[in-house]
Amino acid sequence: MIYSISAKAATKAAARAVLVAELDKVVAQQPVHERDREAILANVDANLALLSDPPENLDVAIACNGYISWTSGGTAGPGDKTNAVAINCSASFAQRQ
Repeated sequence: MIYSISAKAATKAAARAVLVAELDKVVAQQPVHERDREAILANVDANLALLSDPPENLDVAIACNGYISWTSGGTAGPGDKTNAVAINCSASFAQRQ
């Protein structure tokens, strides 16, 4: 199952909170992403830790996308093993609208 989420806010903490809410929506629609939820957030946190605090006129933008697949190929069950995963996240400054 694939996902693509993004968030934008005035601070790193606020942008992370928006992204968490978007990730929660993905998990609700695609429960298999509960498996990689913590890894996604760890990637977000690592990016935000490296990013400086934004200047007053810019927002923090976070974008994440990736996928997870499992052995059965159908709906993931508790006994299915993950056989592929990708987690891509970025954090940057963006123009405030």
